Amino acid sequence: MKTKTINYSDEQKHEAYFKNFIRLFGTIGNDERFKGCVNRLKDECTGFFFVDDNMIWFEYIDKKDGKPYDSTLEPQRYLETNVITSQIK
Repeated sequence: MKTKTINYSDEQKHEAYFKNFIRLFGTIGNDERFKGCVNRLKDECTGFFFVDDNMIWFEYIDKKDGKPYDSTLEPQRYLETNVITSQIK
């Protein structure tokens, strides 16, 4: 039996990711799944996130100066679980 492979464009993948994120987490909140995760800069996520202008922002604590900042960088552990991108339909 042959299975049909569908190739999604980057825009379609982003749109599906964005819609699934909002469906699962909402547009603003504090989720334990993000808390303690680090981004590629090794800064730790506080768990707080919000959606603004088709972008998802996460709050991090800078490892150098200990101050909070918002970034669109996704938490690494969250990426490893792949809970959003695997749900493209």
